[in-house]
Amino acid sequence: MTIMKSHVSKLSAAIASICLLSGPTWATVTDTEGLNIGDSNTLDFDENSVAIGDHVTATGLGSAAFGDYTIASGENSAAFGYKSEATGNLSVAFNETSKATGSGSAAFNAATEASGMNSAAFGYDSTASGMGSVAFGYDTIASGTYSAAFGYGTTASGKYGISFGEYAQAQAYASMAIGRYNVVSGDTTHWKGEEPLFVIGNGTDAANPNNALTVLKDGRMGINTASPQVELDVRGSVALGYDANDTVQFGGVGTPFNAMQVGQSDIGTSTTQTKQVTITFPNAFNSAPVVMGNIVKDNTSMSSFSVTIQGVTNTEFVATIRRIGNSSSWTYPLKLNWQAYEL
Repeated sequence: MTIMKSHVSKLSAAIASICLLSGPTWATVTDTEGLNIGDSNTLDFDENSVAIGDHVTATGLGSAAFGDYTIASGENSAAFGYKSEATGNLSVAFNETSKATGSGSAAFNAATEASGMNSAAFGYDSTASGMGSVAFGYDTIASGTYSAAFGYGTTASGKYGISFGEYAQAQAYASMAIGRYNVVSGDTTHWKGEEPLFVIGNGTDAANPNNALTVLKDGRMGINTASPQVELDVRGSVALGYDANDTVQFGGVGTPFNAMQVGQSDIGTSTTQTKQVTITFPNAFNSAPVVMGNIVKDNTSMSSFSVTIQGVTNTEFVATIRRIGNSSSWTYPLKLNWQAYEL
């Protein structure tokens, strides 16, 4: 042991004596304002810094470096572990190859990096580069100001953005994305009504993103679409009600109904003026519904047709189609649009 000055603090002397008793240890205690214990360490004397370990560096005012090849160069910073770096003022870095470069930042666990001011990174290979951002998990990135990313491979690049799940991305300003592989869009720094506010992704991979649910900032909501065009835009089937006790009513004076089914059935051509067809409901009703229908023509014929609904049961109905004003047959195919309501 080498004592560079005679004025050694009691704490430094005690630590140095422990090092002597523990076996072959290179220990240097210099000045009452700095402590260096270990091999090939570097610190600024008279800066209240501490370097303990092997090839550690504590050059910041009031800094402390512990372990192997750690660096604490920021003021009042601390680095622990192996090759961790705390270069930002008031920063802390723990574990292997973690980096806390932003002022007031903290990096925990292997390969994490907190470069934004007052940011924090946890997990493995996570990065918090936005001011006040937080990144948790594996390979997550929180680059937006005051953003947060959680899970696996998620990214929160929008200001105030939050992402959860697997490769979910919150790019739009003040947006939240959960799930996996959502459609990515939006301005990162400005509020725009036509851009996402909340997204649930259900894509299969980066080449095939999809949104199960999209809510835009202007209130429009889409199911199975990333760009809803109206207040509720559903790309797929809709089922209302579950049993006979559930009812649906449109408008304040509308008639409530228990269940509804709609469909389009092929009528085809006819060799006579009148044709009768039986149409089966896709799903049976609990009771016979009210059925309405209208004819759809595939050509520009001026002929008119009437539709009569009869023989309605909970499973089917009979439609009679008649050509009006002409007693002859028709050679072009017809279709019947029908709606059935169980009251």
